[in-house]
Parts: sequence; C-alpha cells; structure tokens
Amino acid sequence: HRNTNGVAKIEIEATTGKKMVTLQNGDTIYGVDTVLMAAGRVPNTEKLNLNSLGVALTPKGGFIQVDDYQTTSVSNIFAL
Repeated sequence: HRNTNGVAKIEIEATTGKKMVTLQNGDTIYGVDTVLMAAGRVPNTEKLNLNSLGVALTPKGGFIQVDDYQTTSVSNIFAL
C-alpha cells in the first residue's frame, strides 16, 4: 500500500504459525495467515476471483482498495 513505505519484515509466531507483518512506517499487523506481495507497477488481479470474496477493486487498474490499515472491503483480508 502506498502509505506504508512497504514491508520492513515478516516474522512467524513459533506457537501458532501465524505471521506478524511489520511495516516501514512502524505499524504491525498481527495474526496473519498468508502474506501475498506483488512487486511491480501493474496489478494482476483478474484471475484471483476477488469479487467472489467481496474484495473491492478500483474501477480503473484493478488495484485492491484498502483503508489506512491495509484492510480490504472484507474485514479479515488485508492487502499490502
């Protein structure tokens, strides 16, 4: 997401196997199941079938819409 300056590190919790994602801006996201990162300038979201999950995309470009905390339109799905 453009407002985070990227991901600083991803750690795995030893007891749960969940990920803890620390962003460059200092924010941390806890309890993450899967981290999907896409480097590049153009999203390639067409084949992910995100609409079936209720994840909203931008009208132009197919970017995943997120709030200030990288939450998508589905409360337990985050996009970094």
